[in-house]
Amino acid sequence: MKTLDTLKLITLATLMSLPALSHAQNKKKVEVTFDELKARCDSVPLAQRVRLAVARFNVTTTNNPPELGANMATMLENALQQLQCFRVLESKDNLGDMTQEMEGADNGLMNAASTARAGKMLGAQLVVTGEITEYNEGSSKVGIAIVRVGSETVHLGFVLKVLDPQTRDILWSKTVDVDGKKAGGVGLGVGMFNVVSSVKNNPALANALEKGVFQSCDLLSDEWQTIPLPASADPNSNWTVFSIANMEYGAMAGFEDIVKGDTKVKNVERSFSEGIGTVTVQHTGSTQQLLDALYAKLQAKYTVADLREGSIALKRK
Repeated sequence: MKTLDTLKLITLATLMSLPALSHAQNKKKVEVTFDELKARCDSVPLAQRVRLAVARFNVTTTNNPPELGANMATMLENALQQLQCFRVLESKDNLGDMTQEMEGADNGLMNAASTARAGKMLGAQLVVTGEITEYNEGSSKVGIAIVRVGSETVHLGFVLKVLDPQTRDILWSKTVDVDGKKAGGVGLGVGMFNVVSSVKNNPALANALEKGVFQSCDLLSDEWQTIPLPASADPNSNWTVFSIANMEYGAMAGFEDIVKGDTKVKNVERSFSEGIGTVTVQHTGSTQQLLDALYAKLQAKYTVADLREGSIALKRK
């Protein structure tokens, strides 16, 4: 009897635990919305966000639409800009659209006082890119196996990466696998998929790209504070390059000591070639503010030949 009673108790406990397990599993399936993703970073001021650019995704598959990599980058760029976690810069591929405005002032066609000034564009501290390694129409991925389910699905797999453009280090990477369906709907709700013909003509591909972009934004917004950012990615600092003509190598250390003595300076690197000394300085504030802070100590031995944001040309007396 005791054994029977014990079995009854075990069975009862097991049955009572099933709703709790089911509830826990259901909780795991709850997905966040894009608005909830945006709320993760809505308190970060623009000036304090790390600057990044989204590069074209490399595609290693052969059966995909030819513009898939470029489309993926454009859609991710659009979504990341709305996240407000990063300061998203325009791709270098599209710089011509902006430089035309500056050229209008140079050739006298536009009022120079009203046009954008050259030398003010910001550089990216990080690059987000990826490699599309899987593209299958009419299939869906379960574990490792590929199971044919008809022509109304698209499987998309890619590696998402964050790079340091200065050193080429891969700072962070994740694998994303998604399955798009023809009737999958649009969950982001930001209207980013109405620009590409191959996407509009393939709803399953649009759904797969949407899911891939959403998962990428989810991963980046959730983990960006844990990415080991290099010193060059500090959003509160700038870089200025001193180029010193008529320089002697023996005088480089003395010049570097003067620069390092300023409280605005965070990091200094120097090089020397054919009588030209180069000192690269990471600092807070503008280039002019840096020069103004150092000028009292520099003017006895150096003259200023040129001053621009990001660069200072000096000549040793």
